[in-house]
This record gives sequence, structure tokens and C-alpha cells, in this order.
Amino acid sequence: MNDESTRTEPQPETHPEKAPVLPETELFEEDEPLFPESPDKSDPSKPPPKEEGAFRSAFLTQAILSLILAITVILGVTFAPEPAREFLALVRKTAKNDFSFREDLERTAGELITYLNQIEPIQRIEPGPDGTASVPSQPEEPSSEPAAEDPSSGGQGGDFTPASSGSLPENVTFAPVVYIGSLTFPLKNWRQTSEFGFRDHPTKGEPEFHKAADFAAAQGEKIFAVADGIVTVSEESGALGKHLVIDHGNEFFTVYGHCDRLIAQKGTRVRAGDVIARVGSTGDSTGSHLHFAAQLQGLYFNPAYLFPEKLHAAF
Repeated sequence: MNDESTRTEPQPETHPEKAPVLPETELFEEDEPLFPESPDKSDPSKPPPKEEGAFRSAFLTQAILSLILAITVILGVTFAPEPAREFLALVRKTAKNDFSFREDLERTAGELITYLNQIEPIQRIEPGPDGTASVPSQPEEPSSEPAAEDPSSGGQGGDFTPASSGSLPENVTFAPVVYIGSLTFPLKNWRQTSEFGFRDHPTKGEPEFHKAADFAAAQGEKIFAVADGIVTVSEESGALGKHLVIDHGNEFFTVYGHCDRLIAQKGTRVRAGDVIARVGSTGDSTGSHLHFAAQLQGLYFNPAYLFPEKLHAAF
């Protein structure tokens, strides 16, 4: 037998192909989840989200500031009432200005005032430090008594009848007047029967200029002082019958006519809201009512400017 025929050739050594091994840095840790869960808000051990933390911080800051402001106001009202009132007024003004529509409202009001100023300048009445009214200084000497009122302009209790024509008296103005401060309306129960302006006299039927506003009210109804002042007239005379005149300072006067009874006497210092008289129908009158007039620097003006919310229909 041939040895060459039975000899087998050695086979090359073969090795199975090894799978690649990832480095350790690319492997996930056993305890690390593949998709981390969102933090549980109900778990108190976990910190709150950033948004919630910011809200809490802002709320806490505002609460602390409000507490400090409240303590400051209380101390101010107790130990320094005047500066405290001015500060509170500033706070209220700032709060009122914090509205988006206020700019449009103020712009519209400014345009209206500008238009009115083109006709006649607006007069402003401001309460002084002693409670009396103050107005911008004028070059003329101030008078100590109101200008005389024409007896023919005495208030009537009848309904208002506009006059078709007439001449404007020298002691009358249509200029707007703004009172800076609070006022008390002279009556509690009333109905306006006559406005400021031209009208036909209720009894004579002739055109006249009514220098006041008339308010029908029950006989004996209380009449209140609209502002602080001193009574300069308390008498019965002429078309106004029993009437009062109050000097509020700096040429600002109010007149209360056709009273049934006069309570405040001449020289009496009154406060806003004090009962000064009772409604009646004395003098040149056709019914129980109050003849209410207002005068500034010798000129009668529309009393509706003092109470725009109550007498808005008079404009």
C-alpha cells in the first residue's frame, strides 16, 4: 500500500469569529432606567418645579411687602395723620391708574377739557388746609360778599321751561368749574324741576336767566351745607324769601333759597353735611323746593359742575 495514498493533509486550524464587545462606558447601568420617569409632584421629598418655586417666592415677597405697608400705614395714621392721609391718597391714585383703559379715558377727557377751554377757561376749586375752598389767585381784589342776585331770578317750584332767547347777565358764566375734593349734596330726597340757564319765568312768562338749580322736596325736608364754611347771610328778604349764604373761602359761595325755617345763623361756622335749614316755599315761589345757587369770584356758575354724577342731565 502506498503510504502517500493513506496520508492525510493537515487541515488549517479554524476559530469561530468572536462578537465585538462594547466598551464599559457604553453600557447602561443596571439600576438606571432606560426612560426616566417624570418627577412626582405629590411626593414632598422631591423639590418643586422651578415655575412653582418662583410663584411661591413672588407670593411670599408680596405678602411681606403688604404686611410692611400695613404696619407703616397704621403707625403713620397713629403718629402722623396728615402725611399718612396724603400717602393713602397717592396709593389710591396709583391704584386707579392701574387700568389698561384709563389712558384712553384720560385722553378723551383731556380733549374735552381742551375744547371747553377754547370757549372759556376752566375754574378749579380746591379745599384748603383749613377745609375752606381755594382757587388760583386772580389779579383782582377778592370781595367779601357775593354779588347781588337779581330778584327776578328767584327759584320757582314749577317745571323748567327753556327760554327761546335772552341776554347773558354780567354776573353769570357758562365756564366749567371743577371742585377738587368731596361735597355733600344739599338734599336727601329731591327731584330737579329747574336748571341753570335761560328759561321762561314760571309766573311772569317772560324770558329770564335762572342762576341756580331748583329741587322739589317735601315741606320741612332737611337742607345740608355742601361744604365747610361760615354763614354770611341768614335772613328773609326779596324773591328768595328765607335764605342762607355760606362763604366757603376764596370767593366761593353757595346760596340756599325759599327755606321754611333757618337753622344756621349769621356768623355760624358749619361743616359739610350740617343741617342748616328746612325746605319751604317762602318768597317768590310756586311750590315747596330748594333754590340752590353757586358763585365763584363774583360769577354764578352751573351747580351741576359741583355734582356731575347726580346732575349730569343738566349739562
